[in-house]
Amino acid sequence: MALKARRVPWVLADRGKLKMDMNDIEGAVVDLTSAIRREKRKIYYIWRADAYKLLGKNNLAEMDIKEANSLPKEDAPKEDVKDKDTKKTDKNANVKKVNK
Repeated sequence: MALKARRVPWVLADRGKLKMDMNDIEGAVVDLTSAIRREKRKIYYIWRADAYKLLGKNNLAEMDIKEANSLPKEDAPKEDVKDKDTKKTDKNANVKKVNK
């Protein structure tokens, strides 16, 4: 199971992002490239472009930004249907008001 999970695109991309944070930029490029090969997502190209910039590979970074801009915009995660139907309550609804 663990070996299969490592090949999931979002796991590879997240690992690449973490490697960037740990200053393993070359390792980040490898993981992000693997993620892109499995699933072409805008954010993966943007992250890899950031890594390329840190390595001074600006032409590769520009190519990734161009590719990212050519991909359709990704939607934010949809709101959970249960949350939509619940009523939000005012935090202060149960607090007694005291007039001085």
